[in-house]
Amino acid sequence: MMFMESKKSRKTLKELDRDLEKLEVAFARLDEKVRFIEKLVVAVVVIALSSLISLALSKA
Repeated sequence: MMFMESKKSRKTLKELDRDLEKLEVAFARLDEKVRFIEKLVVAVVVIALSSLISLALSKA
């Protein structure tokens, strides 16, 4: 059963090229989202640290 060949038709080179383009676009979008999230995380960490420092200085 595992060795049975798939009865699906093979994709043409044009179809594979189109699929590759779609994957590249999807990857670029994901990469943009990841970079945006990284910037958000850095901003949150900076805000948290500055809040902690100002709190520590106000109690000193």
